[in-house]
Amino acid sequence: MDFRLFLILLIGAALRLGYDIAVAGGAKIVLTMDGDGQHRPNEIERLVKPILDDEVDIVIGSRLLGQCERDSKIRWIGIHLFNFIINLLAGTRITDCSNGFRSFRVESLKKIVLLQDQFHTAELIWIIPLCRG
Repeated sequence: MDFRLFLILLIGAALRLGYDIAVAGGAKIVLTMDGDGQHRPNEIERLVKPILDDEVDIVIGSRLLGQCERDSKIRWIGIHLFNFIINLLAGTRITDCSNGFRSFRVESLKKIVLLQDQFHTAELIWIIPLCRG
């Protein structure tokens, strides 16, 4: 197995385990962030506030709003294309579907069945309608 694929599978398994532990432990909110330093811990409060205020069940950070580092042109096009498709299908306003800086109301997280060994854009197409009830 390719080492990169192994790491992706390992990260997916770690996320699923973390979600399971949060649910079993009675957590109210789960927050994820990538470990590569691209997310700002000082913005955690902004990411969970809409959930605490009972406005939404899921918050996805965005690297595209405000100031951001430019990715490759192909990655930029891909993110915008997937954002468009997800927003069209789910009736949402996602600006960065591949962002790992997310917060979830645990009650909504209980409704999500992760079918793959990784947690990326494809699952969001199913998560958003499920969490709306």
